[in-house]
Amino acid sequence: MQNNGGLKKYAVIYNARARNAKKLPLNAVIKILDENGVHPLIYQTQARGDGINLVKNAIEDGAERIYAAGGDGTLNEVISGLMAVRENNAGLCHSSASGAAASLFLPEVCPIPLGTVNVFAKESGFSNDAQKALQSSLTAKPAPMDIGACNGRYFIMMASVGFDAFVINDIEKMIANESKVKKICGPFAYLLVGLKSILNYEFPKLKITARSVFGVKEFYADFAVVSNTKYYGGRYILSENADPRDGFLDLFMLNSKDINDYFKFFFQVVTKRYNFRGLKISRYQIKQCLIERAAGPFTGNVYSQIDGEIHDQPPLDIKIYENALKLVTLN
Repeated sequence: MQNNGGLKKYAVIYNARARNAKKLPLNAVIKILDENGVHPLIYQTQARGDGINLVKNAIEDGAERIYAAGGDGTLNEVISGLMAVRENNAGLCHSSASGAAASLFLPEVCPIPLGTVNVFAKESGFSNDAQKALQSSLTAKPAPMDIGACNGRYFIMMASVGFDAFVINDIEKMIANESKVKKICGPFAYLLVGLKSILNYEFPKLKITARSVFGVKEFYADFAVVSNTKYYGGRYILSENADPRDGFLDLFMLNSKDINDYFKFFFQVVTKRYNFRGLKISRYQIKQCLIERAAGPFTGNVYSQIDGEIHDQPPLDIKIYENALKLVTLN
């Protein structure tokens, strides 16, 4: 798709509140795109959720690529906006058997890493230097990728239930009270708050009903992560075989209520000892799963997160959309 005298139209959904936005201000983004023969379409987010709605504007304005300039949350909003358009126009997303039907055009997506962790940018081979990432993206190619969904919300990286979501909830409450712990400490905020939060955690038991090539199986765990990509928390790996192009989600489960096991687990993650020796860990490739509270005395909140943002209480219906969107990648 060419526009404006042969110039490509690339949209930029820019989150000026992202932790590292000052390292690549909007005028620098525009300058780089202009210098590379791209007509930039600029949309700025003002509040959480804006990115989802701005995607429609970018499509209507003829964008063939959308840059998610922010953190993993901004990328999730762009993905969610595109998936909502895709599902609302499902009949147009694929040609008819004769190939004669009109198809819905969905722009490809590319991250510009301005956030705290930037997990997907790392997964895609981009530099954590936003300017270098943007420059390299201009010659990078898109590839069809799977997208996960949880209770109608979409994710490119992961959904999880348990202690890590409990920590994210604590951080979000601190931010709501005008704490700057995330901006000051960056990724280490999760470790610092996690060490404090674990003393107040009650370890609710989860019941997980999963479907895949093995049929339908039922599991019980205290912490579960459903991954579409391999990286967790930036540079760590829970599911080394997770691949957003293989048609599966990877289910990772820890079965323990012992605080010492959680210290052991996070120590092994941080030191990259991914055999998780001495822990009750299970891993499966799945197509779909339902995560519920297991029967028991616990009556408090059970926290979940998708792509680093707090999500619903269980039950959580998680599934995969295969080859749903095209994302730009260097690898």
